[in-house]
Amino acid sequence: SSAAEYENALHIACVNGQMLDAYFMNETDVRKKEREWRDYYMASNFKYLVQREKKGTKFVLWAHNGHVSKNNDASVNMGFKPMGSYLKNTYGDKYYSFGFSFSSGSYQSMEVTNEGNYLGLQEFSLTSAKDNSLDWYFTQTGYNKFIIDFSDNKLPDKLKVFSETDLQTRSYGALSNRNFIESYYAPVTIKKDYDGMIFIDN
Repeated sequence: SSAAEYENALHIACVNGQMLDAYFMNETDVRKKEREWRDYYMASNFKYLVQREKKGTKFVLWAHNGHVSKNNDASVNMGFKPMGSYLKNTYGDKYYSFGFSFSSGSYQSMEVTNEGNYLGLQEFSLTSAKDNSLDWYFTQTGYNKFIIDFSDNKLPDKLKVFSETDLQTRSYGALSNRNFIESYYAPVTIKKDYDGMIFIDN
């Protein structure tokens, strides 16, 4: 074989071990309380890729809002410290985190029933976001889509205050129960979680 092929095979083996850790770690394992392992491994695998590219290479990493959050105290997968918090600690201002927000429309997800049965990839449609949610506030601007850089120190004072306000935002992932899709919201404080926000009304 070759050194490169060996390294690749070894990393694939490590990733398989990480998957077993993330999903099948025994509840009594003392490491269980250390961190949310899935996000820790996601961050470490991204750093592995970065280290193998030439210095100055730029990356776009796309994941769920909960994973890209830079907030050390944020909760993800029933644990703390999302992937983005590790990347922020490693790369500082070189890591720029975008949160994504929308009010209404359709999305695809794996459907799960109340009984825990899986129905495969399905489409789900949503009405407008609930009042006083982050997504609702964004609809009040009258703009159908926009990007705001909340890391800009020249933001108007009212926007700065808004970015520091604790709110709720729509939150959808790999699984959805059709009976509860309008209630899927997660806590968000823009200034703590993201550097910028992307909004698409519908």
